[in-house]
Amino acid sequence: MTINKIDWAYLRRATIVLSVVTALSLGLALISYIYVDNKRYLNHGSQAGLLKMKAKHQDAVNQLHLVDNYLSDYQALEKKGFIGEENRLNWVETLGAIAKKKKVVTIEYNIKALQPYRPAYKVNASLFKINSSEMVLHMKLLHERDLLDIFTELNRLAEGIYDIKRCKMQRQHRSIVYDEGATNIVAECTLNWFTLQAKGSG
Repeated sequence: MTINKIDWAYLRRATIVLSVVTALSLGLALISYIYVDNKRYLNHGSQAGLLKMKAKHQDAVNQLHLVDNYLSDYQALEKKGFIGEENRLNWVETLGAIAKKKKVVTIEYNIKALQPYRPAYKVNASLFKINSSEMVLHMKLLHERDLLDIFTELNRLAEGIYDIKRCKMQRQHRSIVYDEGATNIVAECTLNWFTLQAKGSG
């Protein structure tokens, strides 16, 4: 067969068919690749979502464990008056009851305004705030043992938690006067009353 005798129409049809088949094959291959890649992406997204859900579930479980472990301690501190609003009336009434019970000559007090407490050490207080109120006690006592009794009763009866910042005692006589109502010791003590509140609670 000579080149002149080639059936160009037949060859053209074959070329067109081959081109169409090739284009379709490439198109199907591209579509398949995009489909598989999209499935792979969705699969990765599903796995990431599943991992995030597992992490949230584990976090919730951990928080429940924390609640189980510390709920009783929290409730005890709340009952003690450390968590929530400060109860100054209780402090004053308790001091009056102690003075009457222990027959203390005089207990006078001065309470300063509530202030944010800033400890010398670092505290992670992202969820709560610590406040303190300074109370200065002026006491006229028969015996120095009365001072220990006052703080023992204050620990037992008063709502709240405090620390003793400083305490100063001064003797009034060279020798002890044993008469009831006598003042042998004048004491001045500064206390810090603490309260803990969740941020945003007021």
